[in-house]
Amino acid sequence: MTKNDKKNWNLLLFVSGRFESLLGWAALMVALPLYILDLTGSGTVMGVFVLAGNLPRFFVLPFAGVIGDRFNRKLLMVYLDLAKSTALIVIYLLAVADKLNLPVLLGFYGIFGVINALFDAPTSAMLADLVKAERLRQAVSLNSAATSIAQMIGPMVGGLLYGSIGIRNVFLFTSLFYFLSALSEVFIQYEYKRKDSTIKVFKEIAEGVRFLLSHRSLIFLFSFAAVLNFVAAPLFSIVFPYIFRQELGFSPKAFGLLETVFMVGTFVGSVLVGTVFSKWSSKGLVVFGLIFQSFIGCLMSVALWQVRSSSFAVIAVVSYLPLFLIGVLNMAINIPIGANLQMLIPSQIRSRVLSILTLVSNGLNPVGSMIAGLLIDRMNSFFFLFILNLTLFLISMIFVFTAPKDAFFHPKLLHHRINRRENM
Repeated sequence: MTKNDKKNWNLLLFVSGRFESLLGWAALMVALPLYILDLTGSGTVMGVFVLAGNLPRFFVLPFAGVIGDRFNRKLLMVYLDLAKSTALIVIYLLAVADKLNLPVLLGFYGIFGVINALFDAPTSAMLADLVKAERLRQAVSLNSAATSIAQMIGPMVGGLLYGSIGIRNVFLFTSLFYFLSALSEVFIQYEYKRKDSTIKVFKEIAEGVRFLLSHRSLIFLFSFAAVLNFVAAPLFSIVFPYIFRQELGFSPKAFGLLETVFMVGTFVGSVLVGTVFSKWSSKGLVVFGLIFQSFIGCLMSVALWQVRSSSFAVIAVVSYLPLFLIGVLNMAINIPIGANLQMLIPSQIRSRVLSILTLVSNGLNPVGSMIAGLLIDRMNSFFFLFILNLTLFLISMIFVFTAPKDAFFHPKLLHHRINRRENM
């Protein structure tokens, strides 16, 4: 097997492992809420469970970054997927023994949140170690496509399994997904350079922060991600449910299709960026995606406002088509920036810095959702959707005209492309 064949095989094993792990998570995150709602009928209890799954993750992320930079990332992926598989088998045995209750499920949800945070840190940092620099964008495209497929079919798998075989068997089947993921990851050939120095957790977290603060392009990207997520986070969690369910009267199935259409768009976008648009410059893709994604969002807001009294068919076209296109354009932004982030951050510190990015970019999401929930009750919801999309458009324009060059394209990638052309 040639060196290139090994790298291709490593990439496929990595993507396969990620796909199976995400498929298990997506299935579980549909089946478990359905079971809790059937058990309690309480939205408040569901809110507590969501908090239990996310709050530990929030606190663990900085430490997960240190672990991801300190230990063998491949082995961390394998062991943590096995840990998730084992946890699901334990909860399955408790269900069989009729000892499954709310406190047990709450503890399980919290533990799973911690394991997922520990898992995400090494996996997000590992991709650039497996492929050549000039092929990184195609690798990110492939990984994004697999993620989109898992997030499309995972909820269907979870719903079907729960409806047909019950929650205890869902635990058993999803444990199999995680076991298969670990099995794929075992065969990845990954070079790990052991660090013999003593682990100093807070000092190493501080090193990640210092590295971030010393690079203008990273500060810019992190700030952009935080502001963008702050404004955009309420769309699917608050604004769309309110408008489509309360104002437009969508059925649960029709509303659920909105997210599916968006995920189909992200899959198509991932494929296009990795194939048809592979020759486009990163800056060209990002600028094109930012401008047209927010512009289509503004058009969708106005169109929905105008056709709100029309037939369902007209409203569906005005809803589903723009969301599909936004999903496609979202990948034109995320894939080049994601590939560039992998190159901007050295491997030995990448887990820490990317963990900080996740913390910063998602940390304001609950605040944004809370503010959106207050405002949507006090103003026209369609006008509020337009204001959100207009704000996203203005933020995108600021990024396009003020972003440093490194935010789009790392010099190392440019160096590889120049060498490749000279050798042709």
